[in-house]
Amino acid sequence: MSILNESKTPVRAFFTALTISAAALGVRLFYFFRRGVVTPPDSSGYLQQCAASINSPFVLLSGDKGLEYAGFLVPFCGLANVTGTPLAWVAIQLLLGSLTAGILYLTGRRLFSARAGVVAGGLWVLMWDAFRWDVALLSDSVFVFIVALTMYAFAYYQDEGSTFSRVAVLLGLGYMSITRPFGPPILIGWLAWDLLGDNDRRRTGLLPNRFALIGGTVAISVVLILFTTRTAWITDHVFDVYRNGWIFWKGRNAELIGSYTYDVTEATGFFSFVISNIHHLFVMGAIKVVMLFYPGPLYVQNSPGWFAIHLVSLLPTILLGWLGVVKLLWDRHRAQSVVLTPIVVVTGIVAVTFIDAGWRYRAPLLPAMCLAAGYAFIRSNALMQLWDWTIRQMLRAVGTPPAPLSSPYRPDTQILYNTVSRLPHEELSEIAVYGYLHPMLPVRELFYARGHLVMKMLDNPTRYVDVGCGPGLLLHSQDNGVGVDIRPTVGGDYLSALNDHSPVIGGDISSLPIGDGSTEAVVAMDVLEHLTDLSTASDEIERILTEDGSLIVCGPTENLFYKAGRWIGDFNGADHKTTVDDINKHLKAEGWQIVKERKIRIIFPLFTVYKYKRPNEEM
Repeated sequence: MSILNESKTPVRAFFTALTISAAALGVRLFYFFRRGVVTPPDSSGYLQQCAASINSPFVLLSGDKGLEYAGFLVPFCGLANVTGTPLAWVAIQLLLGSLTAGILYLTGRRLFSARAGVVAGGLWVLMWDAFRWDVALLSDSVFVFIVALTMYAFAYYQDEGSTFSRVAVLLGLGYMSITRPFGPPILIGWLAWDLLGDNDRRRTGLLPNRFALIGGTVAISVVLILFTTRTAWITDHVFDVYRNGWIFWKGRNAELIGSYTYDVTEATGFFSFVISNIHHLFVMGAIKVVMLFYPGPLYVQNSPGWFAIHLVSLLPTILLGWLGVVKLLWDRHRAQSVVLTPIVVVTGIVAVTFIDAGWRYRAPLLPAMCLAAGYAFIRSNALMQLWDWTIRQMLRAVGTPPAPLSSPYRPDTQILYNTVSRLPHEELSEIAVYGYLHPMLPVRELFYARGHLVMKMLDNPTRYVDVGCGPGLLLHSQDNGVGVDIRPTVGGDYLSALNDHSPVIGGDISSLPIGDGSTEAVVAMDVLEHLTDLSTASDEIERILTEDGSLIVCGPTENLFYKAGRWIGDFNGADHKTTVDDINKHLKAEGWQIVKERKIRIIFPLFTVYKYKRPNEEM
């Protein structure tokens, strides 16, 4: 759990989003250099409209595709006509497809948690189903990007509730509605949630109840008007699908299940036909729903290798996605409205129409499936434990081994959170408790490993003083300790909640409230780097130590990698006056003798722990 104010998106979240997007771009560029630009049959129609728009720009709004594709056609044709090549547009699509991964991370982070966001964005990085859209001259990449962006706008609006966030949602809905025919039905679906009671947490909250009813009515009317103007599409497409029992358009993918054979009951007119054959159409609809989520494809070169790659990338999203849908419904989670709407609407449209031979109609719902998969992941204790175990093994491979799970230095995070949650952010970012409750597991493990190492270095003294003890984790881990801190209530409250009576005294390192020569060891973890007068501090520590006493110092390296990690992790660091290396030089100059030295690292050294013997004493 985090003690940060997470209502705002911290630097680390944007850094993670950019990292995920960069990974997605790398994978898509690899695919592009293998396949090149793909021009399916629909692409020729788009290119013809682009050519016609040079002399008559309004053809993009009134041509064969009409207004419902304008959000794609206007920028596509504009760029294609200016550059004279569709390659520039494919570059845009590759970028949009990659940014979608980062947007899904940010959306999942706002709706659920950072881990859910990483799962959602990570699944999109490897979504083989999406690669073909990004290199094809089709509307899918733009539409999917807008759907993902609108879902983020909804999540942002749920958190902020500001006028800006409401406008962002409305702009997303508006652009989505003119980019592909799936847009208006999805818009209607999102507005429909606001028909629920005012106190229902699943409402989007975008419109008051009565305005949602009006808006939904207007949107449905517009869709019906567009529908009635497309009588040729109904006759040539949907009616043919019903009469021929096609599951896929024109019965394609027959190797799988191209058609459903049944005895047709003829009738005059489309709606009469539907009523006369409703039971067969229902069965066809059910088959289409199942096949919509088939993790094929057979259409990609009929290659077993490509089939396997597609299966591996899509199957986790489908399985975890549907599990997430069930859990969202079971939990009555407020994100139901944002996540479930594209899934339900697109699935419903496919059930009453047909599946495109290349599964293009699956495109608009996959971002939502990735988010649902992220929610399913964090709701699974087994998967979360596997995540933690994997992170720890990775840290073990590239840096300092994590503290054992049984280490007494690992805190009770709930009690610690309750103890420090009311402290100002500025204070939290300058004390180690910030690291113990940091939302990033590698950061927490780094701090636990550091404390565990210091605990082992103490070697069971009969009495020690923990200077700058913070919440008192070391005092709880190692007996016979006395804590000194300028905020003694933090450690006192935490230890008291654990029924630990280790003393915590208010005091400053420049004048320690400890008797002369009364302690065998002094610990200063992340303390001395905050000081400009190291001489006074070292004199005070030397004063309270016994003649054969020892000092353990831990401090940051302040190297480039430490500073980058501090920036990503949202640590302040403004109060650091020196580095652990400079502290070591100063102490050695004053006669302190190094007994042990250990680096705390994640690939690069981030902290150093020194154990010293008191000056003027033999080793």
